[in-house]
Amino acid sequence: MLFKANLDRSPVRAVPTAGVSVSGKRIPPVPLPHTLSEQTPEDWQIAAVTSTCDCDWVAYVDYTADGHPGESKIDDHGKPFRVAPLAHVLRVFPDYSHRKWQVLQRVR
Repeated sequence: MLFKANLDRSPVRAVPTAGVSVSGKRIPPVPLPHTLSEQTPEDWQIAAVTSTCDCDWVAYVDYTADGHPGESKIDDHGKPFRVAPLAHVLRVFPDYSHRKWQVLQRVR
């Protein structure tokens, strides 16, 4: 299941989005609220996108299990994930003769 989170919007919300399986089959957006069980586990992916933000982020999932509400934090092993717009990304390569990095091109 794929969710898209636009980090340029406030408040940020993960929205169910259509995807494609490894075999090329279209996967429709997951309807929310969504029911899971131990017999039917699922892998969910969050695509955090931005065109302006160089930011750190974590996700929180609210759930109910056996009638009890809860919340899970999704992060990068205790640290926030990091995302930046492609306009801020540089392709660089090492210039060994001058012991520095050379900018190959700015990604746009």
